[in-house]
Amino acid sequence: MAESLNKYRLGFFTFAMITASIMISLRSLPSQAVTGMNILFYFAITTIGFLLPMTLVLKMFGCAFPVEGGLYAWVKESFGERWGFTAIFIQWMHLIIVSVLLLSFISGAIAYLFAPELSENKIYILAVSLIFFWSATLISMKGLKVSAKISTFCVIIGVFIPAFVIISMAALHIATGHLPQTDLSFTYANIVPDLSSLAALSMIAAFVNPFFGIEASAAHLGDLKDAAKNYLPTLVIGGIFCVLVNILCSLSIATVIPEGNISLVNGLLQALNMLFAEMNAGWMLFVIILMIMFGTVGEINSWILAPARGLTLTARKGSLPPFMQYINENGIPAHTLIIQAVAVTVFCLIFTLIPGVNSAYWVMLALLTHIYLIAYLILMLSAFKSRKRLFEANGYRTMAKKAIFSVMGILGIVTVLFMEFVTFYDPETAPGYELIYAAGMTFGMIVIISVPLITYAIRKPEWKSKD
Repeated sequence: MAESLNKYRLGFFTFAMITASIMISLRSLPSQAVTGMNILFYFAITTIGFLLPMTLVLKMFGCAFPVEGGLYAWVKESFGERWGFTAIFIQWMHLIIVSVLLLSFISGAIAYLFAPELSENKIYILAVSLIFFWSATLISMKGLKVSAKISTFCVIIGVFIPAFVIISMAALHIATGHLPQTDLSFTYANIVPDLSSLAALSMIAAFVNPFFGIEASAAHLGDLKDAAKNYLPTLVIGGIFCVLVNILCSLSIATVIPEGNISLVNGLLQALNMLFAEMNAGWMLFVIILMIMFGTVGEINSWILAPARGLTLTARKGSLPPFMQYINENGIPAHTLIIQAVAVTVFCLIFTLIPGVNSAYWVMLALLTHIYLIAYLILMLSAFKSRKRLFEANGYRTMAKKAIFSVMGILGIVTVLFMEFVTFYDPETAPGYELIYAAGMTFGMIVIISVPLITYAIRKPEWKSKD
């Protein structure tokens, strides 16, 4: 079975594109654009407090344990099978929820082309979402080689090109004399939000989410050529492009659409529609939307396999029933992908029951943020637990290097805990319902995190693979 999984070796460029396709998404741009120039503050906080510490932790684990499984394998090294299983289950649940958000984005894009009123129709969104996800699942079963090629093509066509177009057209919009819809001045008052406002601080969820998944491509680390050498550069490339694309594109949206009119689902399409209309080139909207759809499909495609591989590895250790251990002839965990598609279907149904598309989108985004931050907290604590092995594998022999690791690790942990706290507040919640919202988020987190712990506690000895 190990031989089957390693038939195809990922090159540096392909692995970098898989990492980029997971991290860089145009779906989060509208929720960032509504903050105007505060975008710079929020990304400074999340880049320094989260992205840099996480990149260091991933680099050290990648050099020490360049093996298949990524998050699961690394946490298991530090805290054992129970917490390795819990961490990969949380990552898997993140995939389920982020897929719902991505699929609603695709559905909205298609509706925007043919019948804009359908973008608020939950039944339409449900139908299109399920068609896309089940189709992507079937494609993923063809193997890592096919999946990697699709991700590479989609991130170039569907992310980089549309990002360049929206940035260029927004710049042209300003250069031709149009007044920006947001104040672009570089002043403290304009860039820094009201730090005494929980509503302002809770917006940080929209800015840490683009970095979620930076570790997901590590599930394929066992397939990367010269992994110990090539892993860090792929993280750096993904991180840099992610920050640049998100800042420049979200500011581009903010310059052409008034803050109160930005749709969290279709804000990017609103801006493109307006810009193309100015140039009497409305037909271009159809082309760009098709490209954006490719980019979103590529992101879903990259996400589908990453946690599924880790989940199947822990299943073989006895954490899940034998049904989840099956690997098809292409080296793909087919049964896990089927269970995954069923779970996405259930969450898509839940999405349709939440009143209002914008409200549903924000609730899903907040829950996604809460549960995934727990996984990152576990990973960072794992790095401290295994620091001696990480220092040895990475050549950290001087006190200076060890001190840098400690400072960055503590910074990352503090940032994660801070973001967990502030995102319990929903800026869209009506006054008087804040505690109900926080209680709902807490309940959702407890349920999701309890599932792997309970499952591990009731596992049966016969579940463990004999291979």
